Amino acid sequence: MTTLKTSLLTTLLLMSISIAKANDHDIGLELSVETMFFLNDSENTDLSNSSSSLTIQPNYRHSWDFGNKVLDVRLFHREDANDGHRSHSDIRELSWTQSIGDIEYKIGISKEFWGVAESHSLVDVINQIDYVEDLDYQSRLGQPMIKVSYFSDIGSFSAWVLPYFRERNFASNKSRAFSGKINVEEESSQFYSKKEEKHVDYALRYAHTLGDIDLGIGYFQGTGRNPILNYEPQSNTLIPFYDQLRQASVDVQWTGDSLLLKAEALYRDEATFGSSNAAITGFEYTFFDLFNGHDLGLISEYLYDSLGKTRTSFDNDLFSGIRYTFNDIEATEILVGGFVDLEDGTQVFRMEVQQRITSNWKYDFIVQTFNHVDDNDLFFAGVQNDDYVRMNLRYYF
Repeated sequence: MTTLKTSLLTTLLLMSISIAKANDHDIGLELSVETMFFLNDSENTDLSNSSSSLTIQPNYRHSWDFGNKVLDVRLFHREDANDGHRSHSDIRELSWTQSIGDIEYKIGISKEFWGVAESHSLVDVINQIDYVEDLDYQSRLGQPMIKVSYFSDIGSFSAWVLPYFRERNFASNKSRAFSGKINVEEESSQFYSKKEEKHVDYALRYAHTLGDIDLGIGYFQGTGRNPILNYEPQSNTLIPFYDQLRQASVDVQWTGDSLLLKAEALYRDEATFGSSNAAITGFEYTFFDLFNGHDLGLISEYLYDSLGKTRTSFDNDLFSGIRYTFNDIEATEILVGGFVDLEDGTQVFRMEVQQRITSNWKYDFIVQTFNHVDDNDLFFAGVQNDDYVRMNLRYYF
């Protein structure tokens, strides 16, 4: 009987998807199984040298009126076998977009990206980092927003109203590589604003392409996305504090035949800690059509932040990397790179390999190591024994 019910449910699901696609609806599902193996024993003997988790990401998109009206839905859930703090759900996207002439409106929960750098998303400020997903800071939580954009011959002008703040999520010290030795007490978070997470934030952005140059100028005012973690000795925990922030930024990329020149810079003014500035500058040079159509890219970027080591791990660092693209049917790509702290010598190395197995199956393979880590490093000192090999097997439906 159970087998019959499963078969019926599967048949109904396939029929629903077929009907939806036939009516200009796009429904998809991504399933991923993640396995991690740690190369060193932890100082905490209770922690295992392996972990596993499962993610599910259903998505739905419907557009009509010649693409002028769009409904987007993307949901996310991770279930982690080792750490309940890493198990979480999120609405990545639940938005309505409508275009009327040169004006576009968006309302709901969505994700926006600012910036051009490869190594670190410095000026990207709209969405909160999903801190338990990866160490590259690329995964972001969905952000409630109202967005209005105007497109003209001299560039695009966008304005955001962000009515609700998303706090950063943290893994517990049961989760290796994603957490330090001390737990973060998210429930005790503190805010500079008395409105706390209900403080309304604002953002503006101008973007334009001028020949070979892509230019972006941004402004943000509201609750800072990067919390200060204050140590609480009585509970032996870290308490997040979210300051009020005003930030002006610029990002620019020049595109040549084989050369990309990139730069991001910002000036920030925090209500509690005052003003500071940061920048990333670098290049990517690609050798095309090597070895029967393969491409080889060389990447180098310098990162500076006047906040210093008490607030960031990227205060005076050099990133170097190599991107090798096979340009094959399987979309095989290898990225090898790492950071070197130019003051204390901390080294963070990462290798990523991704490849499609079939039209429905794909795998990601990641190796991450931490070398010569300074004991005073803001984050990496807590995970210096957590070198790991990580494998994601993904299925797309």
